[in-house]
Amino acid sequence: MCTSAEVPTGVLSPPGRSGFAFTEDLVHQWVREPAVSREGLLALLTDLLEQLLIR
Repeated sequence: MCTSAEVPTGVLSPPGRSGFAFTEDLVHQWVREPAVSREGLLALLTDLLEQLLIR
């Protein structure tokens, strides 16, 4: 896990925090009811987190 010092500026702004919360909720939901394969979940999470870093 990276510290706030390692996260690019702006990522921890309110939209960034909500994006991280969304990915966390998605993982928790997947643990309860896996609707896609593990690989599919990892691909989705990777895409979502990359979009947060691009902002």
